[in-house]
Amino acid sequence: EYEISIVRKNGEVRHLQVFRKEILWNGERQFQTIYQDITDRKRAREALRESEERVTKAFRSIPDALVISCLEDGKIVEVNDSWHNVFGYSREEVIGKSSLALDLYADPADRQRATGFLHKQGFVRDFELQIRQKSGALRTAILSIELQETQGKQYLLSVVQDITERKQAEEALRMSEERFRRLS
Repeated sequence: EYEISIVRKNGEVRHLQVFRKEILWNGERQFQTIYQDITDRKRAREALRESEERVTKAFRSIPDALVISCLEDGKIVEVNDSWHNVFGYSREEVIGKSSLALDLYADPADRQRATGFLHKQGFVRDFELQIRQKSGALRTAILSIELQETQGKQYLLSVVQDITERKQAEEALRMSEERFRRLS
């Protein structure tokens, strides 16, 4: 069994899978050869590979921290490159561990509320909370979660946007405006 490519008269390339078997026919040794056109299958496989590659590149390059975890046990299946920037953990340190094991929620009640929203409405949007980095430092973040099903298993796609600097800037502006009002 092997594959070959042929070029038709019109210049079109077709891919064939070849099955060759030795048989006895009227007492003589013969070869039976079957050709199966697999061009469409190969093209579909290549299109799927390219699509998966584009999705993987998009996932990895998004500036917010993305994590895919298993709904059943909470274990992390995949994180993007921004995960390290937000939480300080490498990909290798978190794969197979849960957010509980990593102690990512500064307040366990936040995790319970987010889980409640997820069970009630099937998603979480713009949930503000405090997260804990690997170093122990606390950061303010916005959490959004989508429930996804793949091959019969349910997963959570979570987006964590670090808004610590924005919150600090808002507080500094509020304090500045308050000082200005007192002076005037």
